[in-house]
Amino acid sequence: MYLEAKTKNFFSITFFAMQFIILIVLINTQKFDYLRDVIFITTIAALYLFLEAKFSISVSNYIRGCLVLVISVHEIGGKIFELYLRSAMFDKYLHVFGIYSLVLFVYAIMRQFMEISFKSRLNKFIFLTLVGISLGAFFEIMEFMLDITLKPKLPNQKDLMDTNLDLIADCVGALIAAFHLCFIGIQLRLSKDK
Repeated sequence: MYLEAKTKNFFSITFFAMQFIILIVLINTQKFDYLRDVIFITTIAALYLFLEAKFSISVSNYIRGCLVLVISVHEIGGKIFELYLRSAMFDKYLHVFGIYSLVLFVYAIMRQFMEISFKSRLNKFIFLTLVGISLGAFFEIMEFMLDITLKPKLPNQKDLMDTNLDLIADCVGALIAAFHLCFIGIQLRLSKDK
């Protein structure tokens, strides 16, 4: 339990230190278009940590690590090294892993606030897959709205093919998360909170 709490703190400190360094690098390389995204993600993470403490919410360090990793790859690989521009597949792999991570996170949170029970693994599998597909659709709608309202130099959605491939990648990530939770199983919360 003590090691889990130390690991949780390590993830938080590492994440915020990394966000600060990413902001400095983006400013030094004059990639100002990406600053808003990094600040938004950092604000959401800080808000989550506040709510986590206030409402005794808990997610396992595995899930926390997945989220830190997907954000790091998005910001360092995608923004600093501009892999979104250099690799056609980078975005798709990130969608798969991103939705996988988000399904684990959302399900862990849902379990703490809702009575969720399933008569079979198949029902649970279908539910988790639909959660992931819904999250993917929500993110595609958000990308569309951001492109229309903010008109970034590099749009989030290049064309219909990009959107469709993103949705397919989201489905794959949702299926992997559902399979992992239903048939392999993972710890959703820190040990003391089981």
